Amino acid sequence: GGGREGLAKAGRAYVAAKGGARAATASSGQGKRSTAGVGSFFSSVSSHGIHEAIASLGLTTVIGEPAESVIAIIAEALSPPGATREEVAARKAVNDVLSDLYEKFILDDGNLENLNRMTPDDVRDAVENCVSSYIYHRWLEELGSRIEKGAIDESLAVTLENQMQDYVKDTVSLEITGIDVLNFDWHGTAGQELIECVFQDAYSILEAEL
Repeated sequence: GGGREGLAKAGRAYVAAKGGARAATASSGQGKRSTAGVGSFFSSVSSHGIHEAIASLGLTTVIGEPAESVIAIIAEALSPPGATREEVAARKAVNDVLSDLYEKFILDDGNLENLNRMTPDDVRDAVENCVSSYIYHRWLEELGSRIEKGAIDESLAVTLENQMQDYVKDTVSLEITGIDVLNFDWHGTAGQELIECVFQDAYSILEAEL
């Protein structure tokens, strides 16, 4: 039925059905890997500039292309193939992050180099957004039978989906504090441990939300 109380109840049931926060985190491998990629890439952007960050992905040939095309190529490079439901959710999460950053930094004048203005807080936001977006897309996909366009009015389905997205983002909003995001090994042991904790915290909050 929507509304915060209904969404909270559904969120708790969703995490419980996955075996709790720890099991939900363990089943989020693609989400965790994509989040590490987002953190690493945009830390590089903030520290060294967009061109060097693009080069680190082996994409130097796209430098100079229209910003919209470059952003799409970066999203593809940071995303898994999309062969499984989990991979699809991870791809959508990365696309959401890139879309948000495009609107925030590039849309007005189409200048890709505006991303060079990203601050450590912007990098933290990108990592947070990747986590919450991944959880939202996994939840939405697994609850698809409850929100089917053919079963209820399409406009209501869109409204419910938007409510779910806002609820997840607000509920699992996390502060990634105590680390230097610009000089952090996102793909190393410390990075894996951090992202593991972030995902488990996010699922734990969703599971406990009243």
